[in-house]
Amino acid sequence: MDPKDLKERLIGELHDEIDYSEKKMWIDKDLDSINDNDIRKLELFIARSKAVKKFSAALLTTYSDIKDKYGKELRLSKEKYPTAWMLSDEPVRSISIMQNLKRFPLMFPLLNYLFELTRHVRGYDLKQMIELTDRITSRKKHVYETSKGKIVKREFAIFLTNKEFYRKAEKTFGYSEIYIKKFIQAFTACGILKRLGRDGKIGWLYSDGFYTPTQMDRLRKHSFLKNTTAFRRALRNFRPGK
Repeated sequence: MDPKDLKERLIGELHDEIDYSEKKMWIDKDLDSINDNDIRKLELFIARSKAVKKFSAALLTTYSDIKDKYGKELRLSKEKYPTAWMLSDEPVRSISIMQNLKRFPLMFPLLNYLFELTRHVRGYDLKQMIELTDRITSRKKHVYETSKGKIVKREFAIFLTNKEFYRKAEKTFGYSEIYIKKFIQAFTACGILKRLGRDGKIGWLYSDGFYTPTQMDRLRKHSFLKNTTAFRRALRNFRPGK
């Protein structure tokens, strides 16, 4: 094939295969300076580009299939509770956090369950959650002061204690709705949960934390339960309601 025709064909293939800067380098190259070695390099580059794209597309398809089938497994994270500061808490008046809480087997599983409920909320689900919170609370937000003295407002991480919530919780933990409600009430009393309002006769709206944006355009969930003197004292004296 004539070198000029070959160059035009290869440049045509480059149009859809590589970026503008790479393509321009070959287009601007003096025709007389193109030798057999240049042509082989260009053909190999195009072939490699096609192969990489085909392999990449296959990987993306495979990941998409895995994500659709095993989405929950992919989102599984290390359990948040008990935290390191809970485990290392020193006894006060002969009682530590773990010594007290080991008497209540539902404590940590329920805390983790509530945290995971809205840990990875995205897209439409997040939009619905914000709309529900705005409707019940008249657009109330979690407000706090940063370490730099800036006042910020963040979206609440919420859950609704309706019949479906307690049905799933009963099935998950094997405890009655009444017993689970005692923990929800005790969590609220010590500040682990905030009760935001009631959705008519359906149920109460609670929050166990809030979200902050990350550099990856995602949301990171933060719990209200922090390593503070007040929370340490509350956990050492924790009792589910009667």
